[in-house]
Amino acid sequence: MPRRYRKRQWRNRRRRQGMGARGRSIRGHCGPYTPRPETVARADRANSVEDSRGAGALMNTARIGRTLNWMSEENAKEASVDVRRLYFRADNGQANLGPPETTTWFKLVPVHLANGDDVAVVTPWTFPGPLEGVTAEQMHRVRGFVRAGSFRKDIRADDWVGQAVAEVLGLDLDIDGNKQRLKKILKIWFENGVLATERREDEHRKKKAFVIPGDWNEG
Repeated sequence: MPRRYRKRQWRNRRRRQGMGARGRSIRGHCGPYTPRPETVARADRANSVEDSRGAGALMNTARIGRTLNWMSEENAKEASVDVRRLYFRADNGQANLGPPETTTWFKLVPVHLANGDDVAVVTPWTFPGPLEGVTAEQMHRVRGFVRAGSFRKDIRADDWVGQAVAEVLGLDLDIDGNKQRLKKILKIWFENGVLATERREDEHRKKKAFVIPGDWNEG
């Protein structure tokens, strides 16, 4: 058989068998996962698929792109994490990074082996939400505080309601991350009706938004 026919026969057989990663993924109804290193680590923001080597070609051929990023300093303060390099997040590389509590997190846990070695094992980890550890009793105390007192919604006001909430929850506003968490808690409580606002005159007879108990769990 002439050589050119043997080569064509081999090529056709390879195509039919579906050799290679693409062929195996088609026959097995699965997709290969190819890790790509970043070109330059960015200190000002999280890395995306555009920062990987050959990003243009990858974006045009890959169906899904995922990025792995170490926990940022801001997220570490928010989650009260001391060693942030033990935590990393996995995100859809073709979309903007979402809130930390809605993404997929992992933690490196040291495991001691029988031969005396210590290895780091990747385990699932849940980013604590703003209401983590907040009890119903504390929520009702906050509602009682705003019912009996006079607190403003504006964070710039001297009588900002966040100060009363921080006292009830035992949060030190001088600690980095606590203020951001408190703002998220208040946002949730205003949205679900735990707290509400009404406009009335302050001591200078100017209309301001004051915090009152909402209609949560009423009616």
